[in-house]
Amino acid sequence: MKNYLKLIRLKHSIKNLLVFLPIFFSRTMLNKYNFFITLIGLLIFTLTSSSIYIINDIKDIEKDKKHPTKCKRPIPMQVKCPVCGDMLR
Repeated sequence: MKNYLKLIRLKHSIKNLLVFLPIFFSRTMLNKYNFFITLIGLLIFTLTSSSIYIINDIKDIEKDKKHPTKCKRPIPMQVKCPVCGDMLR
């Protein structure tokens, strides 16, 4: 599970919470419809950014293997992952 969280870079997703700022400052956060729509937007934004991170890791695997910190990411370490499947072999 830890490798999956590292793979999708969950700690980078904290900034995606900024999508809630408009409904917060418009004081409509307690409106169920606005909150639900914004929550869906947050999920889509987070999934999109995570998938871009994964695609970038796959694309740059050879460079990342040589980098001092990026080599510790799941894909350069070639940790088994169903998301990447056989693309790494």
